[in-house]
Amino acid sequence: AVNDGRTRPAHSAMHGIIKAVDDSFWNQHAPPNGHRCRCTVTQLTQTAAEQLGITQTIPKEAKPDKGWQHHPLRDN
Repeated sequence: AVNDGRTRPAHSAMHGIIKAVDDSFWNQHAPPNGHRCRCTVTQLTQTAAEQLGITQTIPKEAKPDKGWQHHPLRDN
């Protein structure tokens, strides 16, 4: 998430989540996660993620906007 004054709480809650590229999490959480969403995904190695202190904990608030729970490049 961009995490500025325009970032929606649910999108901010997704900031810093790390999952394997083939994890089913991405089937519903791959950006865009809503109208005018500015979220992005960055691929990291496991070592890089550990050095940044990124964990796999997912807050319950971390969810796409209603109607955006799909992977934009995959069939639903």
